[in-house]
Amino acid sequence: VGVIGDVPFVNAAGLGFDVEVLERMQQVRFLTGTAAYVVTALRALLGYKGYDAGWRSAAHTCGPKRHLLTVFANGATFGGTFRIAPHAQLDDGVLELVDIAALSPLARPGVFLRAIRGTHLTHPSVTHERGNAWTITSEQPLHFEADGERYVASGDTLDIRVMPRTLRVVT
Repeated sequence: VGVIGDVPFVNAAGLGFDVEVLERMQQVRFLTGTAAYVVTALRALLGYKGYDAGWRSAAHTCGPKRHLLTVFANGATFGGTFRIAPHAQLDDGVLELVDIAALSPLARPGVFLRAIRGTHLTHPSVTHERGNAWTITSEQPLHFEADGERYVASGDTLDIRVMPRTLRVVT
């Protein structure tokens, strides 16, 4: 189980583009279901400016910069379509960070199409690492999502960690 702030998640937590889509979905009035999501996501893909923050882990530091999307993945798929962390395993005790730097609107579709196939990790604007703890800092409280639910951080620092062997599933 991953934890972002004090919110647990099983599959993934994210900041940036995915949260923007969730927030924009609250404003959609004339479409429903998949059509509403696709139209909203395409508009966000071309119009979202990104978010400013820095993050650090035991292995890497990313100074303050603009990000399009940052995902902490426990599972391989995200958003129903994207193989955001193709090598992730729910039971390996680590999370995978996938960070996409802010790109021009015209460059974004190519990276997102690669993410559907899970081939985006080699793109120059993508940072990928496996680990068990990160800290994100920003000048203002960040909006984030955990397993598709939207939250706002209580301060300008947000800790993400994994709690191995926390969830037992009986089949």
